[in-house]
Amino acid sequence: MVKLRKSISYASHMSPCCQNGTKVRMVFILLLILALCGCKGEQPEQEEPTPPPISLDSPVEFTVTQRSTTPLPGSDGSLVLVLDDITGGQVLISVESIDGKPIVLTRSIRQGETVPFTVGRYAYKLKLKELTYIGAEPYSSADFRHGPVAMVAQGFPVLAVVPNGKVFPSMMELLVHLQKDLLAELVIISNSPEALSLAKVPFAIPTIVPEWLSPMVSIVLSQLFSYHLTLAKGYDADQPRTIRKVTETH
Repeated sequence: MVKLRKSISYASHMSPCCQNGTKVRMVFILLLILALCGCKGEQPEQEEPTPPPISLDSPVEFTVTQRSTTPLPGSDGSLVLVLDDITGGQVLISVESIDGKPIVLTRSIRQGETVPFTVGRYAYKLKLKELTYIGAEPYSSADFRHGPVAMVAQGFPVLAVVPNGKVFPSMMELLVHLQKDLLAELVIISNSPEALSLAKVPFAIPTIVPEWLSPMVSIVLSQLFSYHLTLAKGYDADQPRTIRKVTETH
């Protein structure tokens, strides 16, 4: 029997982080790169083309918190996104240059809404992907090291499934780095006491479970954790918004 009661108080701030005892909600933003604005005739041919203010090859998702100022990805710190409080299912945002010049005047947006803006001849769009629910992405230990680990800061929650087996040493190396160096808060599902000792919320699976069977056992604990997390956040697990249990097809 796995005890889930002790996880509920922690689960209640899996989406908000806690700073100085105050809940700080996480906001998930998608930065889109649009086609160039203007036309070739706008600049003399002899002039060198101006480099894009945001250098990205593809759309990128990033995470920010309410009441924060965050550099836009790919802008080398020259552009920042400013967020105010999240209230009533919406958040106030603005975009500024590093010297305080307004790019996007303060406005309120809701989940799913987009904010287009231009810098010089280049056009971009910000989309608010997730506001009150939780954004989560699955990664292997190798993939997590190549980019997503940059999001991790003190108090950042990470759910890790770490059964004994061939990838266990690699997972342990990553978990030690997350906990010791980056001060992440770990929820760990494992049959290894060594791995469980690193967790803020440990969930033990039987030690006799073979590696090939561990996913089937671990997923049950993951589902139970998600269920209790839903209840702790005050949502109805049986009636998720915008989702129907029966879908008609034509």
